[in-house]
Amino acid sequence: MNRLDGLCICGGVTGFLCNRIYIQSNSANGATTDGLDINGCSNVMVSDCVINTGDDAICLKTALHDGIAKPCRWITISNCILTSSSAALKLGTETHADFENITVTNCVINKANRGVNMIIQDGGYVRNVLFSNLIINTERKATFWWGNGDPVWLTIQNRKNGVPFAGGIENVVFSHIIAHGQSGVRMEGFEVE
Repeated sequence: MNRLDGLCICGGVTGFLCNRIYIQSNSANGATTDGLDINGCSNVMVSDCVINTGDDAICLKTALHDGIAKPCRWITISNCILTSSSAALKLGTETHADFENITVTNCVINKANRGVNMIIQDGGYVRNVLFSNLIINTERKATFWWGNGDPVWLTIQNRKNGVPFAGGIENVVFSHIIAHGQSGVRMEGFEVE
């Protein structure tokens, strides 16, 4: 198991195509970067972190690398405090492979433009995800920035780059959530044109 333990990071950290990562008790401050990107990784544990960033605090993605994308699966995120000018916790927008068997629990999201965000658009699926025991406080940032102070925003929309379908979301549970925001909870899907 690879460990990042007790670090203070200025800028972002990216786990790319990794297996068996444990990130605990870290502090990340990024002016205009994501705090923690988990890209095509499996068997990841993130706990007891404080992340304050100008972009996404924690972002799971499945980007293409040399024409290949790996799934994000078997991931737990717990006991974190997330502050973000964009999405505090995001799955996407790069969704070329699946996101499966993910839990997010006992986290506080504060002063984020979006709290929990899924943008599915490249053919990947989100399956078997549990969000529980979250406190979410969102606030609208500048009008040109992503989001409207949405505590939760889920969307499936084709990126229009030749992918025949955008992907899907199934078996996602939200339980014991307290949310305050300047917008509402949004779930959107768009037909393929």
